[in-house]
Amino acid sequence: MSQRKLGWNKWVFILGCILIYHTSCFNPLAEGGAELGGIFPDVDYDKAIAYHFEDLNGQAIVLENGKLNKTIKKQKELTEENTRDFLQTINSAETYGAKDCGQCFLPRFGVVFYKEKEVAAHISICLECGHQKASVEVGAQANVENGNCYSAVGLGKLTKLCKKLGFGQCD
Repeated sequence: MSQRKLGWNKWVFILGCILIYHTSCFNPLAEGGAELGGIFPDVDYDKAIAYHFEDLNGQAIVLENGKLNKTIKKQKELTEENTRDFLQTINSAETYGAKDCGQCFLPRFGVVFYKEKEVAAHISICLECGHQKASVEVGAQANVENGNCYSAVGLGKLTKLCKKLGFGQCD
């Protein structure tokens, strides 16, 4: 296995996995699949900001032109603890695999990862239908039946974080 340099965010994730004995964590040094095993966001970043936005056209928090969606209602920088919890949820196979999910995709919750004030990665989440759109691959979805839909467990954790941040439209 080749040596890879991991940013501090990867080490925080790994340590979080070890500290809480989370059985669904990926091995970020595993070979194959996307770089570093498809761990989202798979980029170096120095801060993460969560956004409450309301795009009724199904567009992501970061538009194709690289600009933030203009429908932002509220934003909040994530603490290390919130970032760790969010990434553990997004990178856990148990977050995905609902038997049934809607198809509306009207995202209202987004997280943008920044490196030196530039967008490094982003994810937009519709808590209504249980779908997400991410700027980079989320490996946890790959081998899960119906992996494009959140499970009840995953949706519950993301809804809880949305509410904890004081955002609206979390249900």
